[in-house]
Parts: sequence; structure tokens; C-alpha cells
Amino acid sequence: MSAKKRKSKPSGTRNRETAKAKASNDSGAKRAVWPAYVSALLLWLSFAPAQFSFLAWIAPIGWLSFIGREKLGRREYLHLWLSGSLFWLGTLEGIRLAYWPLYLGWVALSLYLAVYVPLFVGLTRGLVKRKVPLVLAGPLIYVGLEFVRSYMITGFCANMLAHTQVPHPWVIQIADQFGAYGISFVVMSVAVGIFEASQFRRSLPAPSEPEITSPNGSGRLALLLPGILLGGTLAYGQHKVSEGDALAAEREPLLRVLLVQENTPTMFDVTDETVMSSWLNYLDATRREASKHGGADLVVWPESTFTAGVPWVEPELPDKLPSVGGSQMERARAVAFIDNTMREITFRFSQVGEAGAGVDLGTNAKAKRSHLLLGCDSLRIEPDRIYRFNSALCVNSAGELIGKYDKVHRVMFGEYFPLGPLLQFLREIFSTIDAGNAPKSFDIEDVLVSPNICFESMMPRVIQRQVAQLADRSAAPDLLVNLSNDSWFHGSAMLDHHLACSILVAVENRRPLVAAANTGISAEIDGCGRVVQRTEKNAVTGLLAEPKADGRGGLVQSLGYPLGWAGLLAVLISSVLIWPSRKSKT
Repeated sequence: MSAKKRKSKPSGTRNRETAKAKASNDSGAKRAVWPAYVSALLLWLSFAPAQFSFLAWIAPIGWLSFIGREKLGRREYLHLWLSGSLFWLGTLEGIRLAYWPLYLGWVALSLYLAVYVPLFVGLTRGLVKRKVPLVLAGPLIYVGLEFVRSYMITGFCANMLAHTQVPHPWVIQIADQFGAYGISFVVMSVAVGIFEASQFRRSLPAPSEPEITSPNGSGRLALLLPGILLGGTLAYGQHKVSEGDALAAEREPLLRVLLVQENTPTMFDVTDETVMSSWLNYLDATRREASKHGGADLVVWPESTFTAGVPWVEPELPDKLPSVGGSQMERARAVAFIDNTMREITFRFSQVGEAGAGVDLGTNAKAKRSHLLLGCDSLRIEPDRIYRFNSALCVNSAGELIGKYDKVHRVMFGEYFPLGPLLQFLREIFSTIDAGNAPKSFDIEDVLVSPNICFESMMPRVIQRQVAQLADRSAAPDLLVNLSNDSWFHGSAMLDHHLACSILVAVENRRPLVAAANTGISAEIDGCGRVVQRTEKNAVTGLLAEPKADGRGGLVQSLGYPLGWAGLLAVLISSVLIWPSRKSKT
């Protein structure tokens, strides 16, 4: 018996079915949304607490895969936004720990920041469709949007793509020329290069088809440019790190700076006893750490820790006094209040200065009190009202106040509420502060020290502007000091994010930076952005820093952030280009 022969389909039919199946598979791949969530996961893993920084170089690829699709509908953009929301919710979860109303702030901020993901994809598509190579369009749009969010709604600069690379000194040195935006540009360029290489590989013909020996011009650029940028970044980084080491080898420490760190929780329902207990704990820690290290030239207490219910009050009173609680302030009572407050503050200056000496001043004639930089609330009485500031007080070794810096950049919803009368009810429930108006640098034993407070070191443009303004006044700082109270975040990754921002601030301005933070992380960072030493979170400890001057120049110090402005221009151009096509669809 012979087997029945199977009927074979004509060659043309088989080819059509194969093409149809391939088209169906391609369509399914183009409709897939899971790459967006892979990007969100990989980028989250790039930051603390995981800190797998190498993943940042491939994390954007999932989002990049949406750019080349023929069409993107609402479904795809929704998933891009949702993936961004999950990333930010996971990254910023420490915000919710501060106090219960910030659960709403945590969610609102995350949902807002997530908008930049679909914006990145949509705006980059706008340039790519106009024949701008993806390897240029993607990085430019990405840094442009990072630049936008550094200003929008007062700005949020933490967790930029650049901050994933702070463990790698050779990678981050270009920040002195291009800011954090330069690092983000390089990382995104490499991600685009890897993505384009994978796409080119997939597009190679089958063996039976004509062989493609090289990609087109755009493809070659996508492969060459990231390699050139990465190679140049590493070469420049190696050079600047070696240069910094040579400078440090020939220079003496600027000052012996004692950073005091207690583990005092921040609470709203405090009493006089609890705030005084916290103050005494800081005094004891100062005495203990100074004795261990043999004294210090400068003692730094973190943000708000010196106040303990007694704010510094400007001694000058206006001719007309404001009303307080509906009653006119009496001059005699105001003068008595200021006198009593200043007497108490001066006594405390003396106590902390003696503690910082590390020895008993009564038995050691050569010893002297330390200079002090203290986080403290301060008040100024004006005719219209009493102004309250978050301040840093600088005190000399004689126990005299030589200057005061008032925090310039406040945290929205934490230190002030926008929208004027609409949110007046919140101002009455929660305590707010007023903004200072100028940077300061204080002369401590011929070293110019410039303080910044908490969130300001997470806003590089703020510190860059302050350093530039001080330089214009011939008072450019030798040392940057950050005073923070990060106990709000209960040891979460928010503390690591804060430290990462301070690291890039040090590189951008080529100045050593020391940070004193209640509950940590306190740290000494050199002008190359290397963490010389740091404390653990939630520890009662101290850190004696001996920073060395750097002072090298860079484009950031002289021009600011031209690459950020270039990215913003790309964002604006793409927005204009895609607007007609959006109108035509409506």
C-alpha cells in the first residue's frame, strides 16, 4: 500500500501566510506595553536602596521601544504614565513617613513626575519623525525635561538619571562642565546606542536574502556617538580625579570640622521637656565627639536642632509694631522678650563652644572655644507681622554671632503653601517659614564657609547661583556646608537620594562639601564628589572632617547649565512640530 500524498500549498500561498503571520507578530510586539514596566523596574533598581547603578545604562530601553512604533494611542501613553507612576511611588515612598498628610503629597508628586515619561516618548517621536537621529533626539529631550522639572512648581531635581552614577567618580567628573545634565545625556546616549544596535541586529536579513554589511548613516551615528561620549567621559574623569589627588596632596586641611549627629525624631506634638532633652543630647554628643577627636575649629549642628523652643530674634524693632493674635504688640514686652531670648541664646553659644574645644577650658589655657554653625529658627519683627526663617547661625570663638543665613529655597507644602488665599487654611494649620534673600559666606579662620539648608542641596541650580553670586562679591566659598534634619524620613532611601544630590553639587562647583544631618546621613565629600567618610543612618555619632580646598573652574560655575537650556530648546521645538499633527486629528 502507498501512503496518501499530502497536498502541498503553492509557494505564493505559503509566502503570503508567512508574511501575514510575521505581520501579526510584529503588530503584537508593537502593541505590547510590558517594556514600559521593565524600564520602570530597572530604573528603580538603579537607585538606592538597591543601587545597581549599571542598570541605568539599559533601563530606558523599554521606553525607547515605544518611540519607533508607527502609531501610539491613548492606551500606550496611559501605560507609559502608569509605569512612571510606579517608579516614582517606589522611589519616593520615604516621603509618606514624614507625617500623615504627606501620603497625599507622596502620591500627588509621584503622579505629576510620571507625566515626564509619556512626554519624553511623545516629544522624542516628534523629532525622530523629522529625521533627527534618535541618538541625539532622545538624550536632548530627556535632559530638557529634567531641566523643566528642576524649575516647574519650584523644582524637583532629585533622582535624575545622573544620580544613579554617583558611586563612580570617573563618570561624574563631567558635571563641572555640563552639570548633572551632561551625565544624564551620556547615560541616555548609551541606552539609545544599545537599543539601536539590538534593532539593527533584528533587522538583518535571512541568509537567503541579500546581506546588509553596515547600517545606514543614522545607524552608524547611533553606534559611534555613544562610544565616543562614554570614552571621552571616562578619560576626562580619570584626568580630573588624578588632578584632584595631586591638589589634595599638596594642600593642608582647611578646617577641622566636627559634624554632630543625634538620632532625634521629629514630632509635631513636642513639649518643652522633649525639645530641651534633644538639645542636651546634642550638647553631650558634641562634648563626647570633640573629646575623642581632640577638639574642632568648627562645630556644626544640623537644621533646627539648636532652637529648642528659643529662636534667635533680630534685636532691632521697627517704630510700629504688628498685631499678634488680634492684639497690638506692646513695645516693653517685645523688648523684654528679645532681651531674655538673647541672654539664653548667648549662654547656649558659650556652652556649645566650650564643648567643641574637647577639653576643660578652665584647666587648659591654650584651648579655645570652637566656632559654631548652628541650625536654628529665627524671627524678625516688622510693622506688618512677625517673619519666621529657617536659619544657620555662625558664631565665632568668642561666642559672638558673626552672621546668619536664612534658607532661600523652601519646600512646597512643607515650608510654604502656594496659591495665595486659596490655601490660607493650611497655613493656619501647619507652620510655614519665610524665604531668605541672599547667600552668605562666613570667614572662619580665613576660610570662607557657605551654608545651605536641607532641600537646597537637592536643587543644584540654587547652589550654583549662590556660589556665583558670592564670587561676584569676592566672597566665593572655600567650603560648602549643608545642614539637614532628615529624621522626617525615618532612615528610608530618601536619605541616600539627598546624599547623591550633594555629591553632584560638590563636583559642579568643585568645592568640598560637608553635610550634618539629624539621624544621618552626615558626610564629608571632596571636590571630585568622592565620599571621604560618612555616618550610618539613625546613629548617635559624630564625624571629624578635614576637607581640603579644591576651587577648580568649570562651565557650570561661569555659565550655569547650557546643556539644560539646549535640551529645553529641543523640547520646545518638538512641541511646536507635533502641534499641527495633533490639531489635524481633532
